[in-house]
Amino acid sequence: MRRRRRTYVVDRKLQVAVAAQLLGVLLGVAALYVVGVLLLAGEGGPERLTAGEVLEANLIYLLLAAALL
Repeated sequence: MRRRRRTYVVDRKLQVAVAAQLLGVLLGVAALYVVGVLLLAGEGGPERLTAGEVLEANLIYLLLAAALL
């Protein structure tokens, strides 16, 4: 008996739409992160932030990204 190869068709429009949404969310969160760090630092620039402040900002934006994704 001859076996036929099965072809699985993937909806490319759906794949592109999901990938675009994920990329958009990640870029949005990254932009918010940069703006947030710059606002948190104030006029002294990001170099004046303590390690605790950076870790706090990282945690906030990690949770935001996880919730949005």
